[in-house]
Amino acid sequence: MNDRTVKILLVEDNDDDYIIVRDLLSIATAGHFDLEWVATYEEALQSLQRDRYDVCLLDYYLGEHTGLDILKETAKHSSMPFILLTGSEDYDIDLKASQAGVVDYLLKGNINAALLERAIRYALERRRIEEKLRESKAGLAVAQRIARLGSWELDLLDLDDLDQNPLRWSDEVFCIFGYEPGQIEVSNDNFFHAVHPDDRTSVRNAVAGAIRDRASCGIDHRICLPSGLERLVHEEIDFLYDVKTHAALRIVGTVQDITERKHVEEALRQSRDELERRVEERTAELGAANEVLRNEIVERQKALSALHQTAEALQTAKEEADTANTAKSEFLSRMSHELRTPLNAILGFGQILEMENATALQRESTQHILKAGRHLLALINEVLDIARVEAGHCELSLEPVLISDAIRETCDLLGPLAAHCNIQLEVENAISQEYCVLADCQRLNQVLLNLLSNAVKYNRVGGRVSFSCSQTSAGRVRIGVRDTGYGIAPDHLPKLFIPFERLDAAQTGVEGTGLGLALSRRLVEAMGGTLTAESTLGHGSTFYIELPGAETFPLPERAGAPRWVPATISPSAPLKTVLCIEDNLSNLRLLEVVLAARPEITLLAAMQGSLGLDLARQQKPDLILLDLHLPDISGNEVLTRLQQSAITSDIPVIIISADATPQQRERLLAAGAKAYLTKPLNVKEVLEVLDQTLRIHRKSVG
Repeated sequence: MNDRTVKILLVEDNDDDYIIVRDLLSIATAGHFDLEWVATYEEALQSLQRDRYDVCLLDYYLGEHTGLDILKETAKHSSMPFILLTGSEDYDIDLKASQAGVVDYLLKGNINAALLERAIRYALERRRIEEKLRESKAGLAVAQRIARLGSWELDLLDLDDLDQNPLRWSDEVFCIFGYEPGQIEVSNDNFFHAVHPDDRTSVRNAVAGAIRDRASCGIDHRICLPSGLERLVHEEIDFLYDVKTHAALRIVGTVQDITERKHVEEALRQSRDELERRVEERTAELGAANEVLRNEIVERQKALSALHQTAEALQTAKEEADTANTAKSEFLSRMSHELRTPLNAILGFGQILEMENATALQRESTQHILKAGRHLLALINEVLDIARVEAGHCELSLEPVLISDAIRETCDLLGPLAAHCNIQLEVENAISQEYCVLADCQRLNQVLLNLLSNAVKYNRVGGRVSFSCSQTSAGRVRIGVRDTGYGIAPDHLPKLFIPFERLDAAQTGVEGTGLGLALSRRLVEAMGGTLTAESTLGHGSTFYIELPGAETFPLPERAGAPRWVPATISPSAPLKTVLCIEDNLSNLRLLEVVLAARPEITLLAAMQGSLGLDLARQQKPDLILLDLHLPDISGNEVLTRLQQSAITSDIPVIIISADATPQQRERLLAAGAKAYLTKPLNVKEVLEVLDQTLRIHRKSVG
């Protein structure tokens, strides 16, 4: 909830219960509430018809009626969330209320201010999410109508009789079949009734074959409209599987009207045949007469005209592809923000809990939270990496890289993991050869880390991992990573580099996302190389990287960037003020808890960009923490105004955002930001960057 006043209608026939609810709302701390009270069924219906309330608190017993009666009357014309209040704990009432659409169920004897406030906050958030979902469904329906593409789903509950399984289809399927949405019952019988009688057997055989082979398929067939017209449609069939048992849960499919497209294709085919016939005739009559020659010239001019049209079509296709790439970049930025924002709260507060004094059980639970959150963060990063590579947005800096240095760095990083798993690393043969490849050093290290990590995790206890390095006859360098693990079955090798395909690893208890090898192959291919694998079941696997060789050796490795050192707080340390411009309450709370470790810092908060600018000019803080997604003006605009103002231009600004794309980071640092931190936040990193920035600012001011 924000500063907006929440309008609440209380339907309650008991004066004492009304007073209790009124008093509880008056002491609520996180919101402003405007409570209106009615005591009878009739008054409630009149008030709800005006539809001017945000939430309705509804008593179950209302004389001759119940709260569920009111729900039935208002559900047709209102999407307002209802919270049911009752004095008795009755499972049947709870079940009926849930089925009727109640978003929460509160016992009057157990209600307190915090519980009531939580229920109202949950109801408002659920309403917001449901409205977004309705908007998304409406957008999907518009897209399907434009494309003349419908979708359907068939649950696989009874494989022996498919007609008995529940079927669902979108509104566009009705339209394709010649009906208004909802005009006929959604059923297998009506679906196959629309299929042309001569095509029904082939359609049923295609579905049965797909189910038998667990394979997607496509089929063209005719349908008969109620008007008697025939149309041609294309169907695509695929499956959704249980992630644990891999059993098929349902069939999903699309149906698209391709009648006009087929007509165009047929016309083009006829035109092509006609053109070929005429060319043959002209070829046979070459030299017969000048008139024949003139006709040939005319034909060639037609061909040139067609060529110009083709060139224009290719240019149009290129422009559409550029537009699609731009949309994909925007999608990557949006997804990075939308996925990282909730992870910021999860990992941030998890790290806070980890730093607290806690019981063994609490520490274990906190570790589970952090472990799961970091696993999800790794999955998000790998998905975004793959998308960037496929979109051609992965920036590479190809330079000569010494293989021995890359292998040493990889083994240094994963040596503790190998030692913990009792795995011996054998690198002497590989690092004794001074081979050099043309590659992006950071991305090559990323690939080697992934291969070595897999070789250690999926190895036997007491096993070995060895590196090899050789030069091919084509002047390329081949790097091998061999393990003594359990090997991979031959029929599984083709699936090894498919995203999210973990083969049988999910049953071993070893964590993973199924994206590492897929991303590694794409990175190696982007650097002009190949990544392959060979394996012998029971004896282990070997992965080979081949990259172009380099004639010169790389320059000595640059010294690493200095690490941040946590500040040492002295009792006489000067007081500092930090302004945080952030519209997310959980993120503000997280930063408040984090900065509790720095008692000399006073935290100011602003949930709007304009308010943040006013506070910056009035308070002259020592540091500003700035989020990019604000409700009134963007964080980019806030940074620009801070830099342009003589009052605030010298205040250091640290960007805190869920947008982790390199282009965004580089752009904002170039615009004047002192640092750029991505959500989910690392608590220690936040404190280190904060201390370092304040220390540098203090010296520059002094």
